[in-house]
Amino acid sequence: MVKIIREGAYYFDGRIMKESQSHVTLDRKALAAKNTMTYGVIAAHNEATRLDPALRFDVVVARPDCYLDVIRAAEAGKISEFPVPCICVDEEGAEEAFGVSAAKRFGGIYVPKGTYSAAEYVRTNVAMTNDLILSSFPLTVGALGAMAMCGDGGDLLNVLFSERIEAERPETVAVHLKGKLRAGVGPVDIALAVGRASDAACGFIKGRILEFIGTGISRLSQETRNAIDACFADMGCLSTVWETDEKTEEYYKSVGRADGFFRLAPKQPAYYDGAILVDLGAIEPMASLGGAIFSVHELLDEPEEVLGKAEQAARRAGRECDFRSLRKGKNIPVAGMQLHEQGDYETLARLADFLRGKKSAPVCVTPCSEPVRRALEKGGYLEVFEPRTMPEGLTVGDGVLKMDACSAAASAAAGKVASAMGLEYPRRVRKYRHVAKQTDRKVSDFSGAPKKVRLEWGDHAPAPVYGSLPNAMLLKIVPAGEEGDFSEAAGLVTEYGLPISTVCGKLAVYKDLPVYEDDFRTALSMRARGVVAVLAKEYGNWLSACVDWGMVPFVSVKAEQITEGYLYVKGLRAAVEHGTPIEARFLKEEKSITLEFPVMEEVARAWLILGGRIRARGGEK
Repeated sequence: MVKIIREGAYYFDGRIMKESQSHVTLDRKALAAKNTMTYGVIAAHNEATRLDPALRFDVVVARPDCYLDVIRAAEAGKISEFPVPCICVDEEGAEEAFGVSAAKRFGGIYVPKGTYSAAEYVRTNVAMTNDLILSSFPLTVGALGAMAMCGDGGDLLNVLFSERIEAERPETVAVHLKGKLRAGVGPVDIALAVGRASDAACGFIKGRILEFIGTGISRLSQETRNAIDACFADMGCLSTVWETDEKTEEYYKSVGRADGFFRLAPKQPAYYDGAILVDLGAIEPMASLGGAIFSVHELLDEPEEVLGKAEQAARRAGRECDFRSLRKGKNIPVAGMQLHEQGDYETLARLADFLRGKKSAPVCVTPCSEPVRRALEKGGYLEVFEPRTMPEGLTVGDGVLKMDACSAAASAAAGKVASAMGLEYPRRVRKYRHVAKQTDRKVSDFSGAPKKVRLEWGDHAPAPVYGSLPNAMLLKIVPAGEEGDFSEAAGLVTEYGLPISTVCGKLAVYKDLPVYEDDFRTALSMRARGVVAVLAKEYGNWLSACVDWGMVPFVSVKAEQITEGYLYVKGLRAAVEHGTPIEARFLKEEKSITLEFPVMEEVARAWLILGGRIRARGGEK
C-alpha cells in the first residue's frame, strides 16, 4: 500500500531506485539533485549565492489575527505600499472594517466571510504554477504546481519589507503514485495511509517538501489532487508540489486564469533525499481518532484493540478519553457527520447523489466557497444535506472520527461506522462551472493601488511607537506573563536622583523561556504592556522577536533568582553596541548584578539602538 525509502533515491524512466542500488557518480548526483521540481521553484526565488537559500515570495496570505499584527508593524515601520499581494482571508467575519481599510491603505486584498475558504481563494484566484507563497497558517497548493510555506508574523513582515527569508536547504521527498483508486476510496484515505507510514518511520515527512510524481497522477481528477494535497497542510511537511498536466491546465482555464499554467515535471534522473511509494490500487478506507491512524477494516475487525490504541495516543497528547465506550455491542453507532475540510464541488456532488433517498444520520457540509455553494444548490445537491453545524468528521459518541467523505457517508447511511470499500459512488455529476463575478465583487482588492485612508482600528490599538534606545533605564522586574504595578516608577527617578532622561519600563524575567507558537505576536503583546527588556538564560529563536520590537535581551545565569524590585542600568547604548556586559544595580538594595547579551550580529545590535528592527526599517534615525 505505502512503502517508505529512508535513504536517497533516484527517479529514472518512471521508477524509483534506491541510491545504494544505483551506480551514479557524485558529480551526476549533484546534477540530479537539481532536476527536481522543488529545486526549480526554489532556485527561481532564491537570491542567495550560498547553499542555504534566501527566498523571495510572490504572495503573502494571512488570517485576521496575524494580519492585524502585520498591519500594526507595517504602520509602525512606515511601510507605504506592500511590494507583493498581501491577502487577508477573514473566514470568521471578525475584522471587516479594519481589513478593508488596511487593504486600501497598503494596497492589499481583503476576503470577507462567506465568500471563500482561505485555501480555496488561493487556489482559484492566486496560485500560479511555479509560485512561492508565504502564509500565516498551514496551506498547500502543490497540486497546482505552486509551493506554499508557513511562517509567523515576523516572516510575513520581512517579505512586506522587501527582505528575504533565510532558511536551511530543505530536504525533498518523492511521493511516487502508481495505479488507480478503487471504488469507495478517496483523498483522505491516501493522506492517512501516507501519514501512518510516516509515523511508523519516526515522522518521515516532518519538515520536508513532498514532491508528487508518477503515472498515478494522470488517473486522478484535478479536484481529487487538490483534495489529497490539502490533507497534507496539517501533517507537518514543509510544502508540497505536484507534476502538472492537461487536467491542471483545464482547471486554470475553468477559473479564468489560463496564464497561470505551465507544465511542471522533474527532469530525469532526479535525486531525492527519500521516497514514498504509493500503490493507489492497494489503498483502503482509513480513519483517525485521538491521533492514531488505522484502516476501517481493522477498526471493524478488532475494535477493542484499535480503540485502546487510540486512547493511548490521545493520552500521550494530554487528552483524557474513553474511546472504547463508543462500542455498542458489535457496532460503533454514528450520530452524524460534518464535512468542512472536504467541501469541494466534486466530493459534495457525488455524496449528495449517493445519499439521495437514503435514510441516514444527519450529514452537514460546508462548501469551500460561495461559487461552489451556488453551483451545488443549482444542481439540486445541497438539499440533501442538513443545514446545521457539527464538529468536523464523523461524530461517534463524544469522539470525532476523521474519515474520507466516502466512508463517512457510508457510515452515516448505515447508522454505524462502515467501510465504503467497493461501494459505487456516482462518478458523473453535473460539470462545475466557476461563476464568481458576484462573489468577487465582495472582495476588496486594492493590490498595487494603495490609498491614503485612515485605518479603522475598532477595538484594537496601533503598535506602541518608541524612540531609539536610551542610555539609562529604570526597569521594574516583572515575572514573565504578569502585569506588575508600575505606578511608583516615575517617583523613584526623582527619589534616587536619576537622570531626568531615564526611561522607565518593565523587565520580563524568565526562568525557562517557553517556545511560543508565534514569537512575533507574543513580543508585540509584551511591548504593548510596557516591557522594554527581557532577562533569560538563553533565547534561541525568541531573540529575533525581541530585536524586532526593540526589547533589550539580557542574559544571566542568575535569572531565576531575580523575582521583584527595580533595576537601574546606565551606559546601555554603548554596551549594546559593543556587546559588553553591563552592571545593573537594585534600587532600595545594596547590591548589583552583571547582565550580559546573547550573541547577536552587528546589524541586530544596531537595530536595537535605533529602537528595534521594525522602527529601523522604517527609516527613522
